[in-house]
Amino acid sequence: MIQKISKKFKKNALLSVFSVACLALFVHFASLTNSQNFMRSNGSSSSKSLLIDGTPIKIETIVTGDDIRWERKIKHFRSHLEVEETFWTELPGLHGVRVMHSLPAFPRGFRLGGQDLKTLLKNFNFRNSPIDFSDPWNPTVHVSTGLAWVALVAEDDIFRQQLRLFYRPMDGTVGMKTESLCLETGRKYSIKWSIYSEKTGDYWNFINHLRHDWDIARKIEGSFIWFNPDDILAMPFEKLRSGLESQKVKVANMLGGWVDPKAALTEKGLPFIGFGTAVILPQFEDFRFRIEKAIRRLKNAQPGIQVLVYFNSQRDSSPGKHLDSRILDAQSRPEFTDWQGSYSRTWSLYPTLENSYGQELLQVVSKMRALGADGLYWDEMESVDYSGVRTLDAQWDGFSCRLDADSRVISRIAYVNLLSESAKLSFAQRGGVVMANSPPTTRKMMQRKDLHMVETQHIADWSAYSHLTTPLAFIGSDDNWLQMLAPMKHGLLPVSVRLGYSSTFFSRLYPFTVQTIHEGRVLGKEKIVTLRSGSYGWLRGCEKGNLAIYQYDSNGRDVSFSGEIRYDGDSCVATLKLGKNEAVILERISSTSEDDSETPTVSRVD
Repeated sequence: MIQKISKKFKKNALLSVFSVACLALFVHFASLTNSQNFMRSNGSSSSKSLLIDGTPIKIETIVTGDDIRWERKIKHFRSHLEVEETFWTELPGLHGVRVMHSLPAFPRGFRLGGQDLKTLLKNFNFRNSPIDFSDPWNPTVHVSTGLAWVALVAEDDIFRQQLRLFYRPMDGTVGMKTESLCLETGRKYSIKWSIYSEKTGDYWNFINHLRHDWDIARKIEGSFIWFNPDDILAMPFEKLRSGLESQKVKVANMLGGWVDPKAALTEKGLPFIGFGTAVILPQFEDFRFRIEKAIRRLKNAQPGIQVLVYFNSQRDSSPGKHLDSRILDAQSRPEFTDWQGSYSRTWSLYPTLENSYGQELLQVVSKMRALGADGLYWDEMESVDYSGVRTLDAQWDGFSCRLDADSRVISRIAYVNLLSESAKLSFAQRGGVVMANSPPTTRKMMQRKDLHMVETQHIADWSAYSHLTTPLAFIGSDDNWLQMLAPMKHGLLPVSVRLGYSSTFFSRLYPFTVQTIHEGRVLGKEKIVTLRSGSYGWLRGCEKGNLAIYQYDSNGRDVSFSGEIRYDGDSCVATLKLGKNEAVILERISSTSEDDSETPTVSRVD
């Protein structure tokens, strides 16, 4: 494919033709380098364009800032291009840089952060028009013409934290940008972003390419429960043992924040809720003793189970402590929540290895492990909610600033996920096994083998935030078949929350090493689960008799398999016929393949 560029830069461009393969499909890109190696933004803006040949999709990059030097390099990979934009200035002082990558928003569809236009409009905020939002959890833009698709991905940590995804109906563009980058004299920074494109497929095709390139696959060993320690201690042992065994529970997460129902109320007549370092206060001594007993009971009832204790590093309810670590609001007042009058006050804090909060949290993690816990159930690890990432005015992360309309620096700021990363990595290392509520947003956190989930029981639109981590959805505690299936419509697996479901679904769903996610189906190394009719199976490692099929009717009840199975050598393919709200789990019982990483196959989906 031949690269075409805007007339402004055509005479200085080196044109090249190349093709790359991805998952046995060929993707054609073109690369651009500037013969002068850099451009210069003289007090306003400059731009470069990439045109994906054979399509009407042009990617335009606009850089705005005072005397900003700009160099672009492009690396070729099998599945994509990686674009590295390096910025610097030779002017004295601190200078702001705005960077925007935009594409046309084609009528055939686009997704910002995995969310389609219908979802975006449903959550449209007229005070923030046009659509413009923070999303480091799924830092992607995907557009489709119907004949091809192109996707952009923010790759480096700073760009991901600063990222804004946008849709501008007036000029018909979508894209990604940063409006908070700043540079000191002589200091360079390189933003990295990627371009994916193919002639066939859709958003799911793209997101699975990206999951593969980011090496996201993690094995989910078994089903889950969330527990209160007093409930575990009150339950007859045999009922606990049989419940854990029949549901094949592998991970038990303690609920939080910490609330001891046997403790005295506060002076205001409210239950005291423990977050952060408050959980090691003397008033929780008896509750910690009961937690320790509950952990032992769970382990006795189900040998091999991993018990994780509730942990939160962005909230603290210790009165009068960690004043150096508090997050302040726009009026420089400590940020807090009163839980609508249901619990005692909790302050918003950020941990580092240097501040008092981060240092004491290291002790908290050690004391949780001393209770016999295998690790941490880490609530709100990388987000308090998904309305945007948190920033601090009292700190600086080295590259982030608040800018005015002319890209001049108003003040230095810090993104909490950048500032706290070293502390969080230390908590995780000391904590042992980690399951987190919220996806990771930095590369080092992503490289860990932790499990991550999002809560979708109230807000299904949060599902897309989990497309670039372990695709797990917390569904609430109701024994409701439709609630169990709901996450799968968004490419996620539901996690069990309680004991004693009326359906056997959770007892058969895991273990599951997710390979690809799709609307209505998830394909794994060991299992496939689907709500849609079609042909599914494995091309290797599945000899005759090694395929188990569990089919569920529209009420979640076990029913006889109504399709057909075809065995051919060591391959097996099942043809499924499903009605509304019916589901099937396929399990490859044993593998005869030397390459146990063989991915599942789908030859047809209705």
